[in-house]
Amino acid sequence: IAFLNYSRVLPSTSWMAGANKPGLASAYNPKGMYSKVREARKNADMVIVFIHWGKERMTVPEAYQTEMGHKLVDAGADLVVGHHSHIMQPVEWYKGKLIAYSLGNFVFTKSKMDLCNQTAILEVALNGKRIQANLVPAHIINGRPRLMTGAEKASFLNFIDRISPKATVKSDGTIVPSP
Repeated sequence: IAFLNYSRVLPSTSWMAGANKPGLASAYNPKGMYSKVREARKNADMVIVFIHWGKERMTVPEAYQTEMGHKLVDAGADLVVGHHSHIMQPVEWYKGKLIAYSLGNFVFTKSKMDLCNQTAILEVALNGKRIQANLVPAHIINGRPRLMTGAEKASFLNFIDRISPKATVKSDGTIVPSP
């Protein structure tokens, strides 16, 4: 399994890694990122990309996120997991691969916007080349995630299903392709 991690949210170019300088792997030049994914695909059974992207507190991914997510899959990623927006964003099946645009916060201070206090654990099982995925909802209370139950869990999963037009999120959290 190859894990690659990139950021498209950097406060300064000085944070970026260079040929002779440690730092963060930048997604601002996506051609290099896609090349690394293709390279990883040659040597791994499964390629997972984590990416720091998106606009804060927006449940809808920006156009570049969708384009970049699709191109990452086209380059060989089996799973793309986004983070940064501080709020849940859609999940999507694209060409049989899963893109989770943002899982929101996980451990964070209390937000005034309740949707920013909701998160999920993405459980992934690999069955050969096939991915099975499940969301486990949690609510951040006093800076720590607590698993949701009952009506709160049902409401959360229903919300994620509604904002995910290219996936179906079932009442048990299972994520399947839309019919």
